[in-house]
Amino acid sequence: MSSNLQEEPSEALPPRGHWQRWLHKLKPSVRIQSEMDRAVQFCRYYSKTLIIIFAPLIFLPLVFTPGTSESKCLYVVLLMAAYWLFEVMPLAVTALIPAFLYPILGIMSSSKVCESYMPDVNFLSFGGLIVALAVEKCRLHNRVALRVLTLVGSDPKWVMFGFMTITAFLSMWMNNTACTAMMVPIAQSVIEEWNRNIPEEEVDGNESTELVVRHDKADKDKPKDGSHLGESSARQEVVPGEVKQMTKEDEAKAKSLLISIAYSSSIGGTATLTGSPTNISSIGLLKNLFPLDGGRSVTYVKYFLYAFPTMIYSLVISWLLLLFYFIGPMKTIRQLNCFKKKSREQKRDRIKDLIVQRYKALPPVTFAELSVLVIFGILIVLWVLRDLGLPGFSGFGVLFKKGFFSDATSAVLISVVLFAFPDTRPSFTIPIQTGKNIGKPQPFGTLMDWATMKARFPWDVIFLLGGGFALAAGVKASGLSVAIGNLLSNMGNLPVGIIQLLCVLMAIGITNIASNVVTASILIPIVSGLAQKLTLNPLSLILPVTLGCSYAFMLPVGTPPNAIVFAPGFLKLSDMIGAGFFISIATSLVIVLHSQTLARLYIDLDNFPYWAMVQNGTVAANVTANA
Repeated sequence: MSSNLQEEPSEALPPRGHWQRWLHKLKPSVRIQSEMDRAVQFCRYYSKTLIIIFAPLIFLPLVFTPGTSESKCLYVVLLMAAYWLFEVMPLAVTALIPAFLYPILGIMSSSKVCESYMPDVNFLSFGGLIVALAVEKCRLHNRVALRVLTLVGSDPKWVMFGFMTITAFLSMWMNNTACTAMMVPIAQSVIEEWNRNIPEEEVDGNESTELVVRHDKADKDKPKDGSHLGESSARQEVVPGEVKQMTKEDEAKAKSLLISIAYSSSIGGTATLTGSPTNISSIGLLKNLFPLDGGRSVTYVKYFLYAFPTMIYSLVISWLLLLFYFIGPMKTIRQLNCFKKKSREQKRDRIKDLIVQRYKALPPVTFAELSVLVIFGILIVLWVLRDLGLPGFSGFGVLFKKGFFSDATSAVLISVVLFAFPDTRPSFTIPIQTGKNIGKPQPFGTLMDWATMKARFPWDVIFLLGGGFALAAGVKASGLSVAIGNLLSNMGNLPVGIIQLLCVLMAIGITNIASNVVTASILIPIVSGLAQKLTLNPLSLILPVTLGCSYAFMLPVGTPPNAIVFAPGFLKLSDMIGAGFFISIATSLVIVLHSQTLARLYIDLDNFPYWAMVQNGTVAANVTANA
C-alpha cells in the first residue's frame, strides 16, 4: 500500500518550475505537441518584439545590393510597411524612421528629410484639426446632428439615411472618429426603441410580441414622461413586455444602422480636402513628387468638385446595398410603398419623439456656437475663393505674391483667431470687484484654449502625415517610383479605366489591414511612377487611389469608425465582411465611372501635363521616347 501511495504523485501534474521533467515522461507525440504549443504561445506573446528584430534582418540584403539607391529606399519602404501593418510600434513613431535611416543609407541629407516632415499641407491639417476641436468643444456638431434627425422622419430606412447624411456631412469637416463616436450613442437609443414591443393587430411572421396588460392603473403608476401608449376603451393600459431577445427584423435594422454610420463617416471624409488626413497626405505627396505643379492642379475647389459627387453617389449606393443586404431586396422594395402597419407607425412615432425630446433638451444656442459657426463659414469661404480657376476670376490669391498664400495660410489664421475670440458675449460694463479681486483683470474664456489642445489634439496625425511625406520624398529622390513604374509598364496595354479600377481595388484591399494614411503614403508614389511610365496624367490615378484609401469597409481594424460600431456587440465579423465586400466593389466602380465621365469636366485628367514630364530635374526618358 505504501508503494501505491508513493506512485500516485507521479501521475499528477508537476509543480510549477518542473514542467521539463514531467514533459520528458510523456509519450513522444504528446511531448512534441506540447513543445509546439509552447512555441506558438511564445511567438504570439512576443510577436511584436520578433517582428521588430527580424524584419530589418530579413530585408537587409537590399541594403547591400550593388547599384543605385533604389534598393536602399525599398528597404526603408518595406520596413516601414511591415511595422505599420503589424503595428509593432505606434504609427506615429514608425513614421520617424526616415528621419534617421535616409541619412544613414545615403538617400537624403538630414536637413532635407526633416524639412519634408512639415510642409504647408501639414499645417493645413493642423489648422483644420484645431477648427474641428473648437466645434466639438462648444458641441455645435451635436446640435446640428439632432436637428437634421428631427427632419428626416421616423421610418427606419429614412432614419438610417438621415444618420448617414448627417454623419457624412460632419465628417466632411471633422475627424471621422469623433463623428462616429458622437452618432453611435444616438443610434443606440433608436435601436432600444426598435427593440421595444408594441401591440399589433396583425403579427408578422418574423416578429414576436409579448404583452403585459395591467387594469385600471392609478395615475401615479403611469409614466410621467408621456411615453406610454395610452389606454383602451376599457381603461386598460397596454404596457410593452420586457424583450428577452431582439426580433430578426429589429436585429437586422440595428446592424444596418450601426454599420451605416461607420461607412458614411469614411465616405463623407473624402468629400473635402480637409475631411480626412488621407486627402491631405495625397495632395502633399503630389506636391513633393511633382514640385513644378506646386499644388495648382488640385486646389480646394477642384478637389471638392471631383470628390463631392463621388461621395454622394457612394453614399446613396451604400444606403441601398445595406438595406438589401440586411433587410432583403424584396422587403426593402415593399417598404417603399405606403401600406404601413399600425404598430410600426407607433414605433416610428416613438422614435421621432425620442429624437425630438433630445433636441429640445439641448440648452439654447450659445454665443460660442454661433461664433464658431460664423468663423467656420469664413474659413470655408477663404478656401473656396482663394483659387477658383474660373475665366475672369481666379480668386483673391492673385492679390499676393505667386505661391505665397495657400490654403494652409487660411487654416492657421482662423486657428489663431479661435484662441483669441471670446466664448461669451463681450460686456463693456465694468464688473463689481470686491476683496482680493479689486484691480485685477477678470479672465475670460475663448473658443479654443490650450488645455483642450493639449488634452485632445491628435498630434499623432501630424507625425503620421509627416512620415508619409518624408517617405515619398525619399522614393522620389532615389528614383524608386520610376523603377516601380517600369516594372508595371506592362499594364499600358490595358484601358485607362481598367488600370484605375485595379489601382483602386489594390488601395481598398490594403487599407482594410493598414492605416488609410499609410496606404496612401505607399501607393501614391507607386501610381505616380506608373502614370509617368504610361504617359498618363498622374491625377487620373492619384485621385481615384486617394478615395480608395479611405474605403475600408470590410474589417473592424481597417479604420477607427469600424471599430467603434463593432464594439457594442450587435455586429458580427461576417456582417462587416459581407456588407463591406459588396460596397467596396460598388464604390470602386463608382470612383472609376465618375473619373471617366463627369470628373473630366472639372479637372483635366486626359492630357499628360508638363509638370509630370520632369523627374529629378530631367525629362523622363519614356516621355522623350514617345515625343
